[in-house]
This record gives sequence, structure tokens and C-alpha cells, in this order.
Amino acid sequence: MKRGRNPIHRKGESKNCLLLIYGFCSGPEDWEDQIKFFCADFTVLAPTLRGHDGNNYKNRPMSIEQLSND
Repeated sequence: MKRGRNPIHRKGESKNCLLLIYGFCSGPEDWEDQIKFFCADFTVLAPTLRGHDGNNYKNRPMSIEQLSND
């Protein structure tokens, strides 16, 4: 699902939300097992961060320092 600039993987329909953010050299697919487990009790959101899936919003710099500032 797209929201704004980057796709957000969303599953579940609870009023309680769980946000999963992956680390460097990882991706939202690393959360697949956790999303399946927690979606019964939470709305689980796992955004795709800039630089993944070929996504570089407005062609900004792609240094580790710049990505950490996003």
C-alpha cells in the first residue's frame, strides 16, 4: 500500500498499532513472520524506507549519514 513517498506494508485491523522499522542492510520482508504473528492483535505497519525497492525520493543523497537523518 502506498502512503506518501514510500510503500507501507499494512496488515491487521486493530485500534492498536505496531510499527516495525528494519535496520541497515535489511528490508520490510525481514518482518514477515512477525507481521503474521502480531496482526491478530495489532494493525502492523512496516514501511519501506528510502533507498529500498529502487526508491530515492527526489534523488537526494544516499549516504548512511543522510539516510539516518531521514
